[in-house]
Formats: sequence, structure tokens, C-alpha cells
Amino acid sequence: MSVFLDFVSFWNEIHNSQSKYMKKIISIDYGTYKIGVAVSNDNRTIAFPKEVLINNWCDLRMVVKSIINLCEKYCSNIIIIGLPKQLNGKITKNCDCVIEIANLLDKICASNNQNIAILLFDERFTTKATTSVLHTKTFVKNKKQMSVNYKICKNKTAKYDDARAACVLLNDVLQLEKNIS
Repeated sequence: MSVFLDFVSFWNEIHNSQSKYMKKIISIDYGTYKIGVAVSNDNRTIAFPKEVLINNWCDLRMVVKSIINLCEKYCSNIIIIGLPKQLNGKITKNCDCVIEIANLLDKICASNNQNIAILLFDERFTTKATTSVLHTKTFVKNKKQMSVNYKICKNKTAKYDDARAACVLLNDVLQLEKNIS
């Protein structure tokens, strides 16, 4: 159980000890107001946007509890969390929050003897790619599959952007896995 910043080390851990890790991967696009969630298929070949959660928790432990619930819901113990760096690669305030959440998640899972692998993955341009490229009706027509808990947004397609951003992030990671294998 560890938090990884290095993609190669992360995948070596996953592949060298496959028996303790499940097949699906959860991807999280963490934001101060919304948290997008995507999940891979069992073969880890494609990602699906799943849900958008309202981030109205003041306590980071509640965020971590929500992530643990997502792991149980989607039968996964492999998590990718987007690291929202600045365009020049520098760490932001949100990066500090994401790192704190990842470390707390790792600590809580370790104390409960739960195996979990967490990769903090550079998410620059994923939200931008989502809003410019993926604003199609393909995801909107599948909204019954997505349990979206976001009711404030008036633009029907915009409320799925965070789940789509998590999906773009996860597809980037799955593509890298293919290139390494």
C-alpha cells in the first residue's frame, strides 16, 4: 500500500502482486466543488464516466470515506487521482489537498488492513480536453448509467464534465499501461 507519483513504479507494484489487486481501476478528478469518478472495465482497456459527487465536505476524512465507499461500490482497490498541476508543472494548493487526501486514504486503509494502490497522475489539460472534445451526446444518452449527485448545474452536459475528466484521465493511464506492457 502506497501513494505513487511515478507511473512505472506504480504499474510494477500492480503487476508484481496481481493477486492482491482487483482488476478495475477507479479514477478521480478531485475538485473543490465536484468530484468526478470514472471506472475501467475488468480488462483495463477502456474507462467509463460513472458519477459526479458534490464536494461539500469540510473534513478530508469524509472525502476519504467517500473514496473508500467508491472502492467497495465498484469492486476496486486501484485508484488514480488527478494531480492538478499548473501549466508550467508547479504544484498548486489543490495539489497539496490531493496529496493530503491520498496520504490519509493510504493511512486509513493500512490501519484497516486493506490493500490499496494510489497513483497521483498529472491531470493537466484533462478538463480542457473534456469540455472541448467530449461535449457530444454519447455520454448524455448514457446518463442512466451515471448516478450523478450534482443537481445545481443548469447546463445538462456540463454537469457530467467532471466524470468525463476522470474518464479522460483514466484513459490516459490505460494507454500508458498498454505502452509499457
